[in-house]
Amino acid sequence: MTIEEEGGGGLAPLPERRGDIQLVRRAIRQDWPIPDAVKQRILQRLLDILDPETDIGKKSTRRDVVAASRAVAEFSRLNLTQQSIDVRTGARSDDLASLVARAELEAERRRRDRSE
Repeated sequence: MTIEEEGGGGLAPLPERRGDIQLVRRAIRQDWPIPDAVKQRILQRLLDILDPETDIGKKSTRRDVVAASRAVAEFSRLNLTQQSIDVRTGARSDDLASLVARAELEAERRRRDRSE
């Protein structure tokens, strides 16, 4: 049973449609406090929307895909901004970078599993 089937583990449903995705973009842009585990789930859902071979991707409209692309770009912008701050301050924060990397690896694993 997935987290979604269990009722989201107390979390709101993951974004699938344009309005939800736009709210995610706003949350990222305005730096709302989002736990890393939730960020990872959101990013994976956005990547699923972008992948036309996933169940969600198959039913996503072009506008949903554009909105998901923009949200992923917003995640990337936030990551680059954080890395820039870290370089200037000498701090090191791999949280979002590792989050993106894990989501990309998971998407690649799913792609490979589907092709086998």
